[in-house]
Amino acid sequence: MTPQKKNKSGKAKKSKAASKKSTDKASIDINGVPSESQKLSQISIGKSSDSIFWIGPDARFLFVNDAACKNLGYTRKEMLSMSVFDIDPNFNDEIWPGHWEKLRKNETFTIESIHKRKDGSTFPVELTLNYLEFNDKQYHCAHARDITDRRVAENALRESEEKFRLLSEQGILAIVIIQDGQIKYANEAAARLTGYSIEEMLAWDADEFAKAIHPDDRAFVMEQAGKKQRGESNVVSHYAYRTIDRSGRQKWVDLYSKTVTFAGKNADFVSLVDVTERKEAEDILKKAHHELEFLVEERTVELTKANRLLKRRIFDLYTIFELSRNFNAVLNYETLLDSFVLTSLGQMGAAKAALYLPRQYGSKNFYITRVKGSPPFPREEIIIDPEGELGKYITAYNRPIYIGDISKKLPDSQELFFIEYFENGLVVPLIFQTKLRGILIISQKESGQRFLDEDIEFLSILANQTAVSIENARLYESEKETLDKLQKTQKLLLQTERLAVAGELSAKIAHEVNNPLSIIKNYLQLLERQNDSPEKVKEYTNIVGQEIDRITMIVRQLLNINRPMRIKFHRTNLYVVMKEVLSLMNRQLENAGIKALVEVEEPMPEIMAWSDGIKQVFMNLLLNARDAMPDGGEVSVKMSSQEYKVQVLIQDSGSGIDPKHIPYIFEPFYSTKADGSGSGLGLSVSRGIITNHSGTIEFFNNKKGGCFKVELPIDQEEEEYEWRI
Repeated sequence: MTPQKKNKSGKAKKSKAASKKSTDKASIDINGVPSESQKLSQISIGKSSDSIFWIGPDARFLFVNDAACKNLGYTRKEMLSMSVFDIDPNFNDEIWPGHWEKLRKNETFTIESIHKRKDGSTFPVELTLNYLEFNDKQYHCAHARDITDRRVAENALRESEEKFRLLSEQGILAIVIIQDGQIKYANEAAARLTGYSIEEMLAWDADEFAKAIHPDDRAFVMEQAGKKQRGESNVVSHYAYRTIDRSGRQKWVDLYSKTVTFAGKNADFVSLVDVTERKEAEDILKKAHHELEFLVEERTVELTKANRLLKRRIFDLYTIFELSRNFNAVLNYETLLDSFVLTSLGQMGAAKAALYLPRQYGSKNFYITRVKGSPPFPREEIIIDPEGELGKYITAYNRPIYIGDISKKLPDSQELFFIEYFENGLVVPLIFQTKLRGILIISQKESGQRFLDEDIEFLSILANQTAVSIENARLYESEKETLDKLQKTQKLLLQTERLAVAGELSAKIAHEVNNPLSIIKNYLQLLERQNDSPEKVKEYTNIVGQEIDRITMIVRQLLNINRPMRIKFHRTNLYVVMKEVLSLMNRQLENAGIKALVEVEEPMPEIMAWSDGIKQVFMNLLLNARDAMPDGGEVSVKMSSQEYKVQVLIQDSGSGIDPKHIPYIFEPFYSTKADGSGSGLGLSVSRGIITNHSGTIEFFNNKKGGCFKVELPIDQEEEEYEWRI
């Protein structure tokens, strides 16, 4: 028997086994039946989801519950014939005695191990081990819990932490965690950005990190950091500011922040991106823009020295003028200001508002420019300096801010004169390209309610868009003034050019009309001598008639150059028009020894066109073909259609045109006919007609001779037009 220990009074102490034995006996009633508590214990063991094992000193199982059998895949009978070594590969005959002795000394402890199922698969378990003595026997009670899910979660957490560590330590994004004004974590990218080592940053006192912020931005950044750490809601979580690194170099960064829980307390998770190169690129772009404006102005001066360049520039300026007129409603400066202020008042439901802007484009100080609503308003002579305390603060804040918040931030500022007029209102900055361009001050809502987040966001977006529109409108006003001056110069130049063209036209008309008149005169004299020959009279009369027709055509073409004509498109079949032209010119072509061939690709669609104009084009091109074949030849006409257009090819068997002349053949009065028989207007008029049909006409040489290609769209609007051909 185990001897009993005595206490200080000399009385024997009961052993643990005896105590437990007496307790267990007390759980049995006088008839030897298990008590109610004993039954409940047995039920709880049987119903437990954890595996429960009673193990003897030899590591064999004395009892297992249903969960143990289910989790391991054995029957109870199989389990009671097994030992710990059969299900736990971490135990064997050598380890077990030491384990049993450790458990006997400590009585209870918890370990993690592995259990092996009957099918050979394994799973991790957490074992709670208890040592018990009962009726002078030793027992080992083990509770086994499957911790597979916990292991998966732990592995996932470790992987997540490792990914964060890799991203943080190896990424280019600077990351710091700030809590209670101190930096609790910083990565290598943050050290590279600031020039301070990680150890130095972690050793900084509360708010000492402010020394790495540019003095002009320090107040705003520190205010936002404080609000973020205090968990306030009206915080700007993304903004740009300037840093000062250890060497004193200034850098621009984009800041993104988020409130997180770190070590059980709120902390500010801050990521920083170096955008210095982007800012420098923007400055370079602005400089390039100013240089471009200078070059444009220089080019404008040069335009007055060259007539051809002047025509092109005049066309460009008229195009700009037309666009400006179309957008006049949007770019009207006064209307724009009224719309902005009234829209702000109506959307916010406020009583009044005042808009402060520079009085002139490029000036510095802001003056009251627009007021709407119920008086009183601030005096007009009071100004706001955009580079003062107020201007810098709202520029850095870059969104609508309550007047009350400004008063708390700038309690001693002399610029808050408007508080008495707009109590509990908002100050809305108008910012364009990071610069403050104006300020809208709006009173509280007439209902007395506070502005909602949606109201603040609306005003912020409206202000940003209006700042751009105001800048465009001011630029437009400046450009309009310059354009007015330039148009006066253009009118003088156009008048001078018209006089020059008039002189050139007079010379051409005299030359072109003189030739046929001389021929008419000669043949009239021949007619006087040929009264006895009717054939000769008829021949000479035809020649006189042709020359008169020629004069008529020259005069008509000259008139059509500047005379506006009202014409209307109709459904037109180009093949029918070509047949009419060939019928009219049949005799002329036969007399010249020219054979005409027409080839049409069926079906040939009708197009919307001015048939008389197309007829004149075809006639001019056939006359050119005739003149290109003085010894006779062949002219072929090919008509075909594509998806959206029709094509007409008129090809002669002549010698073609010298390539050096081709670029100029469609210019007025340009002719390659050596005998002076051409007016130089037929092709110019033809191109005008085709262009007004939204078509194209071109000439090229090929192996057989020269060829004109005309392309016209199939669909045109059926309307009246006033054309200047």
